[in-house]
Amino acid sequence: MRSILPGRPQPSRQALSTVNWDGLRVVAYVSGHTVIVFNGRREILQSIVVDDADDLFAVTIEEETGQIATCDNNAVYVYQPLGRDYGDLRWNRVYTLTTEDEATIAYISWGSANDLLVGGQRLTLWSLAAEENPQAIWSSDLSTPVSVACFSPDAGLIASCGIHDRIVKIWRRLSYEQDSTRFDVSYLPHPSTVTSLSWRRSWHQEQNLENLLYTTCSDNQIRVWAHSDHHAYTTLQKIAIIDANMSIQPRRLSMGSVSKSRTSFIIASRDLARAAERALQTYRQGTDHALEHLVEIANRAPEVCVILDGLGHMSSWGIENAGLKNKLPAEKFNLALVDGVDFALPSENDIDDYAQIHAFANNDISASLCILVHSFSGQIDWYQGSFVDFFDTAAKPQRTRHVACWSGHDSAVDRMVSASDSRSFLSLTDEEQVILWTQTKTDALVRSSEAQAESAVLDAVLLNRHDIAVLLHSHAVSLWDLRSMKALLLSRQALDQANPKCLQQLPSGFPDSPKRHILVLFENGHVERYDIYLPGTSTSAEPNGYHKPLACTRQFHFAELQKDDWVELCAVPKTPFIGDLGCMFSRSESGLVQVFGTSVKDENGSLSLKSRLATRVRVSNIVSCLYGRLLALTHADCRTMSIWDVDQGSCEFVHTFSDLDSIQELYWHTMHDGFVMLAVQFAYNIVVVGQRRYAMDTDVLPWKLQQIIPTRRHSSHVIGSLCWLEPCQIAVGLGNQILTFDVEDSRDDAGASGPDKQSNHDTSTLMQLRLRNSTLPAFNPEILGKLLQVGHYPSALAILESLYNELRFLTQGEAISLDDESYFGGLMRKPQQKVLTNGHVQSSEQDSETQFELEDAQSLIGKNVSNIASWQLPVSQHKDLQGLLGVTVELMKEQMSLDPASLTYVYHFLRALGKPDPSKPHIEPLPYAAIVHASLSNTQEALLHFIDSHLEERNTKFTWATAKSLGVFLWISDLEILKTYFESVARAEYNRNSDDRNPVDCSLYYLALDKKAILQSLWRRTVGVRERENTLKLLAHDFREQRWKSTALKNAYALLSRRRFEYAAAFFLLGGALGDAVNVCVNQLHDVQLAIAITRVWQGDSAVQEKVMSGLSGQSVLDLAVDTHEARWLATWACTYRQDWVQALQYIVKPIDVLLATQFENRRASESDEQKKLNMPFEAMSYHANEPTLLINMYKQLRTKLVTAGQWTEEVITPKQEWNFVMRCVSWYTRAGMDLLALQLVATWEFVEWQDVKVQEESASVVEQHVPSSMEAGQKSALDDWLMPDEAAIMKDVTTAEKDKDKDEKPKAKPPPTQFTEPSADSLLDSFGF
Repeated sequence: MRSILPGRPQPSRQALSTVNWDGLRVVAYVSGHTVIVFNGRREILQSIVVDDADDLFAVTIEEETGQIATCDNNAVYVYQPLGRDYGDLRWNRVYTLTTEDEATIAYISWGSANDLLVGGQRLTLWSLAAEENPQAIWSSDLSTPVSVACFSPDAGLIASCGIHDRIVKIWRRLSYEQDSTRFDVSYLPHPSTVTSLSWRRSWHQEQNLENLLYTTCSDNQIRVWAHSDHHAYTTLQKIAIIDANMSIQPRRLSMGSVSKSRTSFIIASRDLARAAERALQTYRQGTDHALEHLVEIANRAPEVCVILDGLGHMSSWGIENAGLKNKLPAEKFNLALVDGVDFALPSENDIDDYAQIHAFANNDISASLCILVHSFSGQIDWYQGSFVDFFDTAAKPQRTRHVACWSGHDSAVDRMVSASDSRSFLSLTDEEQVILWTQTKTDALVRSSEAQAESAVLDAVLLNRHDIAVLLHSHAVSLWDLRSMKALLLSRQALDQANPKCLQQLPSGFPDSPKRHILVLFENGHVERYDIYLPGTSTSAEPNGYHKPLACTRQFHFAELQKDDWVELCAVPKTPFIGDLGCMFSRSESGLVQVFGTSVKDENGSLSLKSRLATRVRVSNIVSCLYGRLLALTHADCRTMSIWDVDQGSCEFVHTFSDLDSIQELYWHTMHDGFVMLAVQFAYNIVVVGQRRYAMDTDVLPWKLQQIIPTRRHSSHVIGSLCWLEPCQIAVGLGNQILTFDVEDSRDDAGASGPDKQSNHDTSTLMQLRLRNSTLPAFNPEILGKLLQVGHYPSALAILESLYNELRFLTQGEAISLDDESYFGGLMRKPQQKVLTNGHVQSSEQDSETQFELEDAQSLIGKNVSNIASWQLPVSQHKDLQGLLGVTVELMKEQMSLDPASLTYVYHFLRALGKPDPSKPHIEPLPYAAIVHASLSNTQEALLHFIDSHLEERNTKFTWATAKSLGVFLWISDLEILKTYFESVARAEYNRNSDDRNPVDCSLYYLALDKKAILQSLWRRTVGVRERENTLKLLAHDFREQRWKSTALKNAYALLSRRRFEYAAAFFLLGGALGDAVNVCVNQLHDVQLAIAITRVWQGDSAVQEKVMSGLSGQSVLDLAVDTHEARWLATWACTYRQDWVQALQYIVKPIDVLLATQFENRRASESDEQKKLNMPFEAMSYHANEPTLLINMYKQLRTKLVTAGQWTEEVITPKQEWNFVMRCVSWYTRAGMDLLALQLVATWEFVEWQDVKVQEESASVVEQHVPSSMEAGQKSALDDWLMPDEAAIMKDVTTAEKDKDKDEKPKAKPPPTQFTEPSADSLLDSFGF
């Protein structure tokens, strides 16, 4: 914990107690009905909540046993320590002592471990010797209630005094027997009201010293009493007087240099002697006058009385021979009269304030003196210093330093409202108390202002650098000035309606403007807007010039903004000067979230719909939105939480907290670096979730469970509220306490990469967050993989060449320079041509001596990759980088024989081959993005030859599992080749188990190919299969006849009942029921690819085949897309198969929740009760569905097809939709740490005008006639500007020659210049976080 605000201490004499219990410093004070026990200034040992008590006002600790006694007006509660020997110290209640006839209690004091004195209207002595039944062994009625009644250290005397008494009663114990305990009484007269009294503490329990009593009167004199005369009629006699007024005399007569206020405290001789001993132990050679002065004082063993005037002046006096056995006369002497003792003491004009000081010695040499100042204004200040410096007579500017301040509220904290910079916050209680807390440079929390509202506060907003607050009440809005310690009410405005929900500040484009706008949101959707004029911004004598400080200027209902069903209207916590972002949002029971905002340019502050997201998750009433862009939802079970990107329309994180209780609230936090964290509040725990960049690995989530903060060990209070503080802290309201916790990082190999060269030595939470969200270096495998996917080989080779040159001379742990232009130059400009010759890459502008050989680079990088600093390239990515080098070599070899679409497929194929998983005997499934690209390839035969050769080298059989992983039956366009490969699958399935071949395994495939004869021959050669004879008899019939078709169908249904689904599908095919066979594959086998494959190769009725295939490529594929993050590519494949280019392009561009709305609704309706209870988001809504690299490539190819066909109209894709698509891709890149790819996309993107379609169609037809098949418009590389220079030159030369040829025949009009106006640059900057 960084800062502790345990609660507002009670303004009572005995609210604070401290002892040294067997070497452990224990400090306890009462606040409300809680006793807070400390071990030092920061560590809370326990917060003891006395639920069955009224407000506590007294606490005392027994020094020998560590027992704690506390009380309210009617009862005393005794707590006993347990578990110290086991490292788990806790206090448990053992006794509850109640007074007779409900007498009021005013003071409690320990005499011994078993004696407890209770003072009030009477004095009562309780004996706790009996373990079960404490007894009141003595009681005496008093004429006036006591204000102080305390035992002497030997439990032989009691000193008591009333509130306004001038006489101190001394009760001397005559008998120690429980049955006959007796006291006699004597009196110590004083000239004025006694304000305080205390006994001297002995050095240890066994020491027998004379009792010494200190009394202080309102005449500012400290009197010292001891038993010096055995023949006197009183038990104690006065042995010394210290005049506090005369001890500190004014040194100057200037205004403010003289104070009549005096505060005194006692430093025991035992603490002074121990401090001197420890100082001498660390003394080094030389002259130290301050230490010599301290040793001289300690040798006289005095009791020290310290007097302060509140202006930094201190006078200290020593009392020698006080109450010692030698009976020498007591002598007082002056120790020091110094300045520089600045404590937070009440001023002489503040008659309501009062301070008590407790001083004790500490084991730390540099902080051997600890002083606790209990101010009755509501705080306890902890000061530390050295005894040597404290009593040094030389001038010092500061003798102690303030290290802690304990304060807080009287009642439970209900709500905490953070300022926009997270350096201040308001805490609100159910008793209308509002306190502004400010974080200092040392991260301590200081009370800056306090307000007492007239009614309950529901919500609040801080304005104008956090010194103005707007409070929302049940029937009004109030404006407060927090620039002074006591807040000032500026204005109060009644609400027109009841049941307000929350406040929301509207964004302002001018932070220095005196005008602010506030929205009041009501439960029924009513919204009121208020204009606020800040104080001190006008030259008028009025606080706000000629304007009302607070005025309602507009009212409207939320139904005017949206017509969809909604159940709640919520505010968006955000910085008011952030720009055009959402300021409120609505949610519905079905999970529809709509964000509304206003523009800083709109003076009227009108609201408009910014974005919408249909999560289709039944949510509870706990929803939080950050800037209208990130959304955190709590599901209906209140244990599951999901995080959504509203702009992307995707789900980023889902987690169920099964081990914790229900989620109470969600709190967002954005640090100055832009990193986002989320705090999930439970009853007794706080879970911190930290953001990190997108990763290509689906197992690495973009959010990480950072830390679980348990609060029960610090307090038994339920968490009331919390808020974030800079840089990475959480302030938590626990009852009337406020504690701050540092957010720590749990270590993992999250793949940290960042630009800070010292980050590998910095393990702070903030640095770990920077590493997880930093920009990836160019040589990171994820960026290299993106470049290779889209065919941008020059840039990838440039990066590998630079990495190769760096690693040649890199030492272990050294960072690679990121400033080399060769890393990034190829992304923003056309790279130099690189040609593969004899196994190496050579630049066309370089001579043969500067050749970069890929195979040599592969060897060297693989050997030296471990030398790269881990913060630049984690160990987990070393194998990925080495694997990419091998992939690059293969791609460079095949780039002349395969078109770009096939090369994209080859990249994913090689990556799948390079990831052998022992738990999976088959190849890892290729993404549907690669399958879609392969389906549009013009070099499929060469691609198949490449696949066959690699499978043969790997000795992999072409079984159905392999074919399904490769998706070949989805992208092979030639039906004859398709049937050939399908028959290969049939053979491989039959031979899969060489020792136990069974024709059942291949029946489906041969019957789909209508090759029943081959299947019969296999059955004839089969031995040991029980159903051989019956099957041969059945297959011998002619299934073109209806009777045998019926027989086959009956067998199929019989096999279904036995759950032999694949064999049942084979018999459906035998009976001519293609649709039934497909249904079995889809519904029972859950294999849509198998259904598509048997449909495509089926030899039956073409009309039935077309109908079934239409259903598969439509409904079945879309239903499958719901359960995978490759939903866009599945739907795109279905559209490209039907050659529906318009719909395919829309599946790439439009939001998933809109495109698959019907499928989502149908799936929710068909879910089981268990699935409805889980209520999980659909996998199709995953952020992986928006991975932009290949989506951009496919979009350009499809757009070119539509432009060529003359179908590129605004009805296909609107300009706004295309702009949103580009910005979505840019946002995804930046979120993944690939800022350069995002910048390149924005810099090179070209929009196509709708009115130029006819002209472009004519121009495209000319180019299309002369472009090779591998370079057709539909088969371009991933980024059109990233074509190889030689290819671009060929296209340019061919097009120019054709135009020159047609000049004489028919001149063509020159296309008009493009005049398309791109959207505002502000949106672009927002995407980069500017």
